[in-house]
Amino acid sequence: MKAQVEKSRAGLKEAQYAFDEIEKAIRGGEAEKKAADARLALASSTLDRYKGLFERRSVSSQEFDEVQTKNTAAKADADQASERLQALLAKKNQTIARIDQAKADTANAEAFLSHARILSPIDGIVTSKPADLGQMAAPGTHLLSVEDEGHYRLEALVEESASAGSTSGPSNCFP
Repeated sequence: MKAQVEKSRAGLKEAQYAFDEIEKAIRGGEAEKKAADARLALASSTLDRYKGLFERRSVSSQEFDEVQTKNTAAKADADQASERLQALLAKKNQTIARIDQAKADTANAEAFLSHARILSPIDGIVTSKPADLGQMAAPGTHLLSVEDEGHYRLEALVEESASAGSTSGPSNCFP
């Protein structure tokens, strides 16, 4: 049970490290998306200027096609950066779920471990042990018999002639 607790704690640490890595990747993805959006804005404004120039026949078809292609590529880059960021955010949610699961596993393992030790409500001597080491205990299962050695009491009938120094009739209790 101790090994299970340690395993679940290690799983929790692993999930938390993964979360930290995802957070870093998201920050990088956000920066990448901003850069891609900036490139798209520049390509779009350049395309708008070239449309006017092309209509007035101030630029060649080749130049206009190159600017139009750059705009299309910048849009594709921006879309791809956005999709990568969305994938990282989804991965973050998965990691949060793994952390929650690892926390639950740890709590469960710790609960089982807390039930692995059984304490007697009294100090005494174990007189019988019907359960074996490693055996699963269930409610109502007899595990040990413990006798409180400080509270023994003996009651017996003793003839007056057998009692030492007694002259007042039968005694049935010794201190």
